[in-house]
Amino acid sequence: MTIAKLILCEVDDGKQDAFSQSQRAWSQLSTCNGFVGQTGGW
Repeated sequence: MTIAKLILCEVDDGKQDAFSQSQRAWSQLSTCNGFVGQTGGW
């Protein structure tokens, strides 16, 4: 089974660094059994 999810976000001016730092927490998913990968960026 393949699951794909698209999330679009708008980040307020001046909050991009905080948003990026928060998003790094999702890197922990890479240790989950069956997780293949994720991609994203600005």
